[in-house]
Amino acid sequence: MEDGYYYGVEGAAGAVIERALVNILRDAAPPDSDLSAVIGGGLPFTAFEALRDWLGLPAAKLAEVLRIPKSTLSARNRRGRLSELESDRLLRLARTFQSVFDEFEELGAARRWFLRPKRALGMRVPLEESATDLGAERVRDLVVRVADTVVS
Repeated sequence: MEDGYYYGVEGAAGAVIERALVNILRDAAPPDSDLSAVIGGGLPFTAFEALRDWLGLPAAKLAEVLRIPKSTLSARNRRGRLSELESDRLLRLARTFQSVFDEFEELGAARRWFLRPKRALGMRVPLEESATDLGAERVRDLVVRVADTVVS
C-alpha cells in the first residue's frame, strides 16, 4: 500500500473499485481517529456499494450475507449510512476478502476462490462463512494454508 492505495489489482476497473473501498474507509476513519467510533456512527452507504463492486456481487447477495433485509437496505441507501452492526459486518467481510486478495494478488482468482464452496469449510462458500467472526477467521486461516501449499 502506498498513499492509501493498493496496487496489483487486475485491470484499471479492479484498481478503481479497490481504491474506492480503501478511500471510503480511510475517509470515514482518518488516521488519527478511532475506527470503533467511526463504526459506531455507521459507515457511509458508499462503503456497501464499493464492497459490492469489489466482490463483483449483486447488491441483494451482499445484503443477504451482511444480514440486511431488502427494505432496510433501501432505507440505508436513502439515509446514506449503515448501522453500527451492519458497518461492523461489512468491515469484517472487507478485511476477510482483503486477506484472500493479498494471498492471490489477482482479483479474478481471489473472487473465484471466495465465491466457491470449499471442502475444508464443509462445502460452505467462504463469502457466506465470513458472515461470523469465527467463520471469517476460518476463511483467513484456510486461504493462508492454501497459498502456502501452492507456494511449497
